[in-house]
Amino acid sequence: MLGPWFLSRIRIADPVARGLAVGTTAHGQGTAMMLHEGETQGALSGVEMALAAPRSLRQSWFLGSLTYGDKAVTRNPSGRSR
Repeated sequence: MLGPWFLSRIRIADPVARGLAVGTTAHGQGTAMMLHEGETQGALSGVEMALAAPRSLRQSWFLGSLTYGDKAVTRNPSGRSR
């Protein structure tokens, strides 16, 4: 895991910042690593992992609508437009 090493390398020592950074980028594996560092880091990593999911969904929905326009939202399972 490079996350904790990289954060140490760039001198980020705050447990809150470390937990949020790794939870956002490394998800489950990163959260497990943060639990080894401390309770605060592990807890915030888990919270950020949960908050990152809806954010990613909104971003993918937005990018899909930019790419495919209305077709991304109005298609039904048969593939024909409504």
